[in-house]
Amino acid sequence: MRMPQLENGKYDVDECVRMIDEYMKGDFCYFDTHPHYCQGLSQSIVRELVVKRYPREKFLLADKMPWSINHPSEYEKIFASELKDCAVEYFDYYLLHALSEEYYQMHERMGGFEFLKQLKAKGYVRRIGFSFHDKPEVLEKILSAHPEIEFVQLQINYFDWDDPFFQSRKLYETAKKFGKQILVMEPIKGGSLANLEDFKIPGKLDRKTFAALALKFVASLDVDIILSGMSALDHVVANRQTLSAPVTISDDDRKIYRQILDALKKSRRIPCTACRYCVAECPKKIPIPEIFTLINSVNVSKGNNFGIAKNNYRRYFFGRGKASDCINCGACARRCPQKIKIPEHMREASKIFEGK
Repeated sequence: MRMPQLENGKYDVDECVRMIDEYMKGDFCYFDTHPHYCQGLSQSIVRELVVKRYPREKFLLADKMPWSINHPSEYEKIFASELKDCAVEYFDYYLLHALSEEYYQMHERMGGFEFLKQLKAKGYVRRIGFSFHDKPEVLEKILSAHPEIEFVQLQINYFDWDDPFFQSRKLYETAKKFGKQILVMEPIKGGSLANLEDFKIPGKLDRKTFAALALKFVASLDVDIILSGMSALDHVVANRQTLSAPVTISDDDRKIYRQILDALKKSRRIPCTACRYCVAECPKKIPIPEIFTLINSVNVSKGNNFGIAKNNYRRYFFGRGKASDCINCGACARRCPQKIKIPEHMREASKIFEGK
C-alpha cells in the first residue's frame, strides 16, 4: 500500500527488496496486498519481490475482495485473478474489504459471505474475515450473523481509542466478545501520530519516538497482527526494534499519551466535547459530534488524511443523518455549552464531505 518511490514516480525496487529482507528477519512475515494498492501494482510487487524470492511457508499473505461488487459472478473472477497475479495457490488471510453498513448489505445480497466459506472449504484461503469501518453496533450485527468469520481488521490507535466517532475501544471489545482474531490497521493513523513535532509536546520527542509510542499502545492490547504501513527501510528497522519483544506501557508512557492527547485536543478548530446535547435537540437527529470529529481530524493531520476522512464520512453516515440534512433551525446551537455555531459548521461539512 505504501512503497518507496523514486523522483520520477516509479517504485524503488532495490529499496523495496532491502525493506522486505529486513522485515523478514525473525518473526515478521505478514504481507498485505489488494488489487488497487500501489496504483494497481501491489500484487505484482508481492509476486516478484516476495513470492519468487521466499519459500511459500516462510510468509503470510493477505488479499482482499474489493468493496464494490455489481454481480455475484464477479467474486470468482476477481479471486482467480488475485491468485494468478500473486502467483500463489492460496492466501493465508482473505478479507471482504472495508465493510460498513452499506457494503455489508451489498455482500449479503450478492453472497459474499457464502463465497468466503466456499474458498476456505476448497483450501484456497486459510482464514476468512473482513476489514471494518463503521460503528460497534454494526460490527456486532455482522459477527452475530456470521459466526464463520475468524478475524476482523480494525482501525485502532490511542487517538481513536475513546474518540466518539471512531470508538476503537468499543470495536476492540466487540471483537473480543465474539472471540475473533484482531488485525490492527492505522496504528499510527496514517503517519499523523508520528508527525507531531509541531504540537509542542513536552520532552525531547522526535518522529521515531512518536511512532514507537503509537505502536506500543496497540501492541500492549490483546491483538494478533499490527499493520504499520512502512514506506522506508528505517521504518522497518525502527518498527522491528519496537516490536521485537513483548510490550508493556509504563507510567511515563501514559503521561506522554495524556500530554499528546491534550495538545491535539487544544489544536482542534471546533471545541466539541461530545456532550451530545445538540443531537438531543436536532429534529433531523444528525450525529453532530461525529461530524466535528472528522473535521478536526483533517485539521490535526494537516489535511493529509482528507481522502480517508471523506471515505469515512460516506461510510459512517450511510442511512443516517448527514450534514446536508441540517435545516438551520438553530436548536442545537442554543443548547451547546461550548457556544459552537453548529449550523455554520454543518454547511462547512456538507461542502467538504458531500460537495454541496
